[in-house]
Amino acid sequence: MTTAPLVIVARLAVPADRKYILASWAEAYKAAPKMRDMSWTLYKLHIVPTLQAVLDRPDTRLLVATTPSEPDIVGWLAYVRGKRVSTVHWVHTRYAVTKGGEKLRKRGVMSALIGAAELGPRWVYTHRGPYPRQREGKRETADAGLVRSLAKRGITAAFVPWKEWV
Repeated sequence: MTTAPLVIVARLAVPADRKYILASWAEAYKAAPKMRDMSWTLYKLHIVPTLQAVLDRPDTRLLVATTPSEPDIVGWLAYVRGKRVSTVHWVHTRYAVTKGGEKLRKRGVMSALIGAAELGPRWVYTHRGPYPRQREGKRETADAGLVRSLAKRGITAAFVPWKEWV
């Protein structure tokens, strides 16, 4: 069953958006390689402040996505636009709209955010995604699948760990 694309409105994040942005990033990133085996106590003590520091950097831009019928955030993007190569720190699509429970993933939210950010054809990304699926019997992080999808659109993306990027 194919679900229709949504009409997405992308806007700059406002201070009231930051609580959801940090909470959703912290929750999703906890499932990433090297993070998932860490206790929540250590994760909140050592990793969440790093995510907050990324969001607080003066060069980090935050875009949020909403729909005309849903004022809640349906997705967001943390990025730095570069002269030659842009950086994506994290992109998030909410699983479902809170009111109707309608699924949001695979409906164009991420594509709309990427388009609105005008990142160009080359990026690096600084945080790996979780393991949502298996491909040909091998576990694959979400970002690996995304890199393949982006390549079909003429976009080259490569992982550069946050600690090396700064």
